[in-house]
Amino acid sequence: MDDRIHVVQNNRSNACETETKQLIDSLSDSLLILDRSGMIIEANQTSMRLLEYEEGELIGKSVFLLYPEEFRTGAKRVIEQMTKQHESTCVLDMLTKTGKVIPVETKMIISSWKQKEVLIAINKDLSELREKELLLHVQHQELKHHYDLEKILLRLSSDLINVNSDQLEEKMNFVLQMIGGFEKVDRSSILLFNSARNEIKRIFEWCAPGVESQKELIRQESFLDYEWWLHKICKNECICIPDVTKLPTEAANEKRILEKQSIQSILAIPVLVDNRVSGFLKFDSVTDTREWLESTIRLFQGFCHMISNALLRNEQDQLIVSNYKRYQNLLNAVPDLLFIIDNHGYIQDFKATQEDLLFLKEEEIIGSHICACFQGEKLHQLQEKIIQTLQTNKSNTIEYELMINNQKHYFEARLSRYSETEVIAIASDISERKNFEQQKSDFIDHIAHELRTPIATTLLMTELIGDDIFDKTTIEYWQFLKNEIQKQRLLIDEFLQINRIESENIEYKTNPVDLLSIIQHALSNFQPYLKKNSIRTPIHTRFTGKTKKPILLSNEEALLHIFNNLISNAIKFSPDNSSITITIQEADGFLLVSIEDEGVGIKKEDIPYLFQRFYRGSNNNNIKHAGTGLGLYIVKSLLNLIKGDISVSSELGKSSVFTVLLPWEGNENEKD
Repeated sequence: MDDRIHVVQNNRSNACETETKQLIDSLSDSLLILDRSGMIIEANQTSMRLLEYEEGELIGKSVFLLYPEEFRTGAKRVIEQMTKQHESTCVLDMLTKTGKVIPVETKMIISSWKQKEVLIAINKDLSELREKELLLHVQHQELKHHYDLEKILLRLSSDLINVNSDQLEEKMNFVLQMIGGFEKVDRSSILLFNSARNEIKRIFEWCAPGVESQKELIRQESFLDYEWWLHKICKNECICIPDVTKLPTEAANEKRILEKQSIQSILAIPVLVDNRVSGFLKFDSVTDTREWLESTIRLFQGFCHMISNALLRNEQDQLIVSNYKRYQNLLNAVPDLLFIIDNHGYIQDFKATQEDLLFLKEEEIIGSHICACFQGEKLHQLQEKIIQTLQTNKSNTIEYELMINNQKHYFEARLSRYSETEVIAIASDISERKNFEQQKSDFIDHIAHELRTPIATTLLMTELIGDDIFDKTTIEYWQFLKNEIQKQRLLIDEFLQINRIESENIEYKTNPVDLLSIIQHALSNFQPYLKKNSIRTPIHTRFTGKTKKPILLSNEEALLHIFNNLISNAIKFSPDNSSITITIQEADGFLLVSIEDEGVGIKKEDIPYLFQRFYRGSNNNNIKHAGTGLGLYIVKSLLNLIKGDISVSSELGKSSVFTVLLPWEGNENEKD
């Protein structure tokens, strides 16, 4: 009976152990059953998976061998202390069969197993929790790094806003020291290209203690060897190389150069000046390889805009200073007086190389009005010129004279628009030129009169002698002599007329003049020649309203000289048996007088120069009565004096038309 009871009890005990084993195997945590010496009696499936052991390999193994060797003594002491308590918990690192260390949280319980007192160690794997904690720690460090770097860059950006050219070198070196030191790199630098981007024109650099500068080495190299590098930088791409030895094959040149500089890791960020890649910010590590955070690179990209702005302002400042010095040197080289005058006539600024030519004391000029040195008509003329210059944006010239230090000085002022409300007046002292011109004018007048008297006498004698006392051959000589003397007299008259015009010693008074009578008078001077060569001269008039005669306010002497010259030219270039047609007509407040011949015409390229002094058309060489090239110049000058104008149209080999334009007020000035 006792034996049967014992068998039944054993069966129940075995069934209970089996159920218990199944229960502990189903646990998600590792469970080890130890005896008092720390020997493993039982281990569940989770323990074997966690510690990488096969079935049964843990049984009989000392638990202390599951801890790293350097921690075994400590682990033994902790477990011994835990056994003195009914239940306690600690965190220890355990060692897998392959040697991997796993952080675990161990909960130790004193219990019984198979009727023996045992220690039950429940081990929770903390690897995932540790990884999350580590990740959080890393993220925290990255955020702190980002925040601290952002603060530094904001402060440096503020410093760069107002940096001037003189401080740029010092400020850039300070910037590189701050960011290079913060990032714990060995070298930080800013490299700027030349305009062709084939070499470095300027380098800012900071080096950590004990690290050599690369300035000279970089200056000696051509950046054409950095083809891969340049391609990326010029495309505004960052270059981040954690390990130089792992550069791609297409960057073989860059790898060789960087290794020559002992650089193991590098970061380069493009610097754009005025929207053009002009260089890059560079960080070197020579002691070790390193990774760069994306957030850090983005911060430096933003900071490069501040560097760009500082560099652009520096370039603009240097350009301004350079231009200022250049213009200052230019102004200093100009002996003329310069004044800035506003639209009300007040002097805003001035420059005087010759201070003895100033009309006021130097300290009194700025803010003074031009009436301080101009009065009456000349003041009115200058004010009109200032307004005209501002309105038309075209330069104007005015001549004036001033008494300076009890001596008369002549000036010529050229006015040009300086701003919307200011003109710049460049005043040149032309006293010497005026004196010389006066001397020249007096000399020409004297010589011309000295020549004119004997020539007039000689011409008179030839007229008195007549042609009836010579034989046929002698008459030809006499006629040739007479013509040559006449040409000499005409030439002297033209020189005198030009001298009077250019010296401004000529002043024409205006009176009512019958233009048709003037033209008929001019034609009468050439009647013998017209009759001899059978040249017809019809005159056409075209007027509207009650106008019968073209009466205008002008100067008779000037008009007669103008039409004498134009008719003479038309006759000179007209063939025999041809016509010279003169047309007078009104047009919008003007009288137009057209003189059209049927002569050789004028080449198109000659027309713009016809009214220049001494100019003769390229087809003049075949004309037997070649002129001096002064007639049309005098015509144009006289028309300017009486506020008229002249234009030319021509068809080569057929005809030429000279059209004179004269101001006309219509019937109001018509004679009764």
